[in-house]
Amino acid sequence: MSQVTLKKLFARRRIGVHAVAQAIAALADTPVGVWDAENNLVWGEAADDPPGAYPVQIAETQIGVVTGGKAAAALAEFLSYAAENEFEKRQMGREVLDSYRELNILYNISDKLAACSGVREMAILAIKEARKLIVSTGGAVMLFDAGGGILRTVAAAAREGAPESVFMPCMDVINFVHETGKAEIVNDVPADRRFIDGDGDEVGAVSSLVCVPLKAGRETMGVMTVINEDPYPYTAADLKLVAALALQTAPMIEQALAYEEKLRVLERELLELCVEIDEGTKYVSMTDIAQMAYFQELRRKAQRTRERREES
Repeated sequence: MSQVTLKKLFARRRIGVHAVAQAIAALADTPVGVWDAENNLVWGEAADDPPGAYPVQIAETQIGVVTGGKAAAALAEFLSYAAENEFEKRQMGREVLDSYRELNILYNISDKLAACSGVREMAILAIKEARKLIVSTGGAVMLFDAGGGILRTVAAAAREGAPESVFMPCMDVINFVHETGKAEIVNDVPADRRFIDGDGDEVGAVSSLVCVPLKAGRETMGVMTVINEDPYPYTAADLKLVAALALQTAPMIEQALAYEEKLRVLERELLELCVEIDEGTKYVSMTDIAQMAYFQELRRKAQRTRERREES
């Protein structure tokens, strides 16, 4: 809402605010003044003791006042209507832009993920793409290790320090997102009790975060987290963009994990086969040696030697 101001409204000629304000002021019997949220005179005249001050609002947010008599009240109502209408248009524009960006993500990310050689490379790419989409200082992709029963970091990035240590204070929220499969935004990490240590001291460098699940079918296989170490108010639009990225990333990671597991199985089978071949080779080699004429002659000589010793 802060993007829609009274100063900008008066500067937009197509809206006609300036003309309407002049027409209303011409009918007033006292000076009319339009003031912004910082108490700066935007238009009209400043009276020493105006009979009234009427708020200009967008929803419940006040962006200024109009001072004067009854005519000022009418102007304040018109300005509120014009400001809210302008705000709704900008909101629609942002929604269209967000939808375009989301479609662009879905179109481009699949090819990039398909070119990756493994799960870690995919995770690194997902973090980079997320940081291009929304304001952030770091991110992480964590996958659930069923054997250990915990989330393990596949890839992470942060502005300062070891990335894993930066994300440790956030693990309660990250685990919550994984367990519930529901995305979450925390815009004031220091005020969230889940980020306070046992002694009541604030921990961690994270100021705000967006955390979304990585889902393969109905199962949540891990999470993607984007953080900001500086105060920053993440919005539902930010969450939607990260969620769209996660939606594309999760199936590709699932396929890569399945492929890597197949490779591990093949490697074990190959190792077992090599051992069997080796053992078989040893057996065949000893059998062949036993059948050699030279070996048979040695056995006969050894037998005659034993017989002579027995005779003597």
